[in-house]
Amino acid sequence: IICILSLAALSGLASAQEAAAKAIDREKAALIEEMMSLTHPDKMLAQFLQQYKIAFSKGFEESFRNQMSKRNQDPTKYQPKLHRFEDQMFDLMADRMSWEKMKPKFAAIYDETFSKQELADIVAFYKTSSGQSLLQKMPTLMTKGSQIGQAQMGGAIAEIQKLTEGFIADLEE
Repeated sequence: IICILSLAALSGLASAQEAAAKAIDREKAALIEEMMSLTHPDKMLAQFLQQYKIAFSKGFEESFRNQMSKRNQDPTKYQPKLHRFEDQMFDLMADRMSWEKMKPKFAAIYDETFSKQELADIVAFYKTSSGQSLLQKMPTLMTKGSQIGQAQMGGAIAEIQKLTEGFIADLEE
């Protein structure tokens, strides 16, 4: 599920969009719906977006402060504009990736990926104590995975700084 969430969040999913247009077998659709009710991908998507926003904002604001300092400018002067920019960007992202818009695409992915029997087996697993344990621990796994991702992005600060320079140059025009 984490892989599917990450894939959905980071790619265009052109094939899933095509599959969303076709009707899913009623029994299979019911299994997909049951799996979604057990696994709560809507909550995981919301958590992913929140963690992404926090990580991005932290890196972007640090880079922004560094660039402004290099130009001997007070970064606090631009904080309101910076926060509006971040809010606009994440409002757009949240709208585009809302569960209402993503759910049919997830259903299409599950339909493409799993047979009816596999879905029945997956649903049965999630109803077991081990399945419930996995679901309960999933947020912790996602948080730890996000922390690993943030650590990996630490090396991207130079690239973020270049992007921030362009942003600052636009502010000065």
